[in-house]
Amino acid sequence: MVTNFVPLRCRSNFSFLHGVSRIDQLLDRAARTGIGALGLAELGGMYGTIQFYQKALEYSIKPLIGMEIETEAGKILFFSINFDGYGNLCRLSTIDKLYDRTPSLEELSSYSKNLVAVAFETNRIEVLKDIFGDNLYFGLVNNGDISSRI
Repeated sequence: MVTNFVPLRCRSNFSFLHGVSRIDQLLDRAARTGIGALGLAELGGMYGTIQFYQKALEYSIKPLIGMEIETEAGKILFFSINFDGYGNLCRLSTIDKLYDRTPSLEELSSYSKNLVAVAFETNRIEVLKDIFGDNLYFGLVNNGDISSRI
């Protein structure tokens, strides 16, 4: 039985100090629980992407290729829509890691094509809406504080 639930914010052991599961462990668990799609969103990098994509196809799980980085507009989770989007993810990762700085709003605008963005902070909503249009979503995070629950 395939479930409609799709985990989007999975981390693997490639996200140093943030994920401990190996990619094959994540996919094996997803397959055993009937998850038909899985989002791998490493922190700031694309290190396990190729392995994740190839293994996910072996498990008949739709791989959602993503990355989470801090930007001028706050923390954003990105997913590629297609191969061009994957290239834009790589460009944003390069800015984050190689140049050791957060991508600017101008760079987000330049590399936003074929990306879906999930923002977790509400600063610069209008700017993000202008950049990503209908491909902008807002994520909710349960921080464990009962007074903040919806």
